[in-house]
Amino acid sequence: MKFGYSLDEIVYTYINHFNVSEMTPLLVNNLGDRVFITGDGFINTPFLNCKFGNLMASYIKYFNRTTIECGIPLISDTSLDWTVYITMNGFEFKDFINVNTNEKQVLKFSAPIIVYSIEPPVAFENALDVEITVWAEPLIDLPTLKCRI
Repeated sequence: MKFGYSLDEIVYTYINHFNVSEMTPLLVNNLGDRVFITGDGFINTPFLNCKFGNLMASYIKYFNRTTIECGIPLISDTSLDWTVYITMNGFEFKDFINVNTNEKQVLKFSAPIIVYSIEPPVAFENALDVEITVWAEPLIDLPTLKCRI
């Protein structure tokens, strides 16, 4: 970060570009959810923010130079994919590429996932190689799809 002065002695700041590596989750099902964005070079400026399409995040939380959290704003049309942007100066909004899909990062909405069954329903607590099958819908094939039991 560098500082400079205009002829009128107004202070301005040069900041380095940031890089984004991942956003999780890629799919949300409730308005008011949040996403975590990881990368490098985030700076906790008064103007740090995320934007979804043309809507600003409902809140922003800076953790450190590699992680920020963005609140999903009130979005009226959840059938659309919403491009995600980040700004540190409030003027320049940078979209980013998902490193897993090599496509522009978008936020998708889904209906809440309903789990119908889990097989087997019981396993020994020290079992290491138990294969579990989950029947649920709707499921969408995403690089970040995970199951936590």
